[in-house]
Amino acid sequence: MKGVDEYFGNQDGNSDLTRIYIHLGVSGNTIMYEIEERGKNEKSFRVPDEQGEAPQKEPINNNLCIDNYLNCKLNVDQLVEEVNEHLENCKTHIPLSDLVLDSANDKIKYSLIVKSTKDAISEQEDIRKLEDYTSNLEKCVSLITKNGSFCKKSNNAGLFICNYCYYSSLHHTQPKHNCYSLFIHVPPHDLINIDNQIEFVKALVHCIVKQLS
Repeated sequence: MKGVDEYFGNQDGNSDLTRIYIHLGVSGNTIMYEIEERGKNEKSFRVPDEQGEAPQKEPINNNLCIDNYLNCKLNVDQLVEEVNEHLENCKTHIPLSDLVLDSANDKIKYSLIVKSTKDAISEQEDIRKLEDYTSNLEKCVSLITKNGSFCKKSNNAGLFICNYCYYSSLHHTQPKHNCYSLFIHVPPHDLINIDNQIEFVKALVHCIVKQLS
């Protein structure tokens, strides 16, 4: 959290230049790129951060309620559509169907086995999280196999460092007419390698510039 606070604390808020803050975070729960639509004013860390801090159910901005959301000022639905189309047409990124489906299907099978095992999950909250995880994987598989998609919209950036960074960034950019923030969750590098992820980022930047032109 300290690094995020220091970074945005040092940003010049008076520049006339258009600024776009693009944040990337790795998610082991996804098999495709997820463009986050919003951040939540809550920090509930499952593990301590680099400074050993592990807040639980605390607001990021103490002046707003913990259930406050800040939305990206870019048109996320349009971005998802145009990035998918751009990558499909340019052929610079290997289709996700060639990269992730075996892993996804294995994860879905495993989650169903865990859910069906007696007493394997003791808390209702854990069952809900597992169901959400499985549902998201199944949605990703459907989008990849039926539409050839590379990315989708997400409205849940989590409650750990990724969400803390995104909400802080959205708070910084929200009042500025020429300042934008976007967070993307990417799959692990052993699932989609760096070269392909670079092609995704290049397509994303191209589509953002096009949207703002």
